[in-house]
Amino acid sequence: MPIDPARHVDKALGTDGLFERGCEDARKARQSGRSDYFADVADTEQHAKALDD
Repeated sequence: MPIDPARHVDKALGTDGLFERGCEDARKARQSGRSDYFADVADTEQHAKALDD
């Protein structure tokens, strides 16, 4: 969602910037190719020898 509507939703719902922060996270993910919360998994995946369910 674009930043201006995100700010409006945050104000209307009283979400303390949740949607605006989501926009920033999405922007960073587009630039780097992955989200910050997934970075550890992606690094670990490179060293994996097997996959397990």
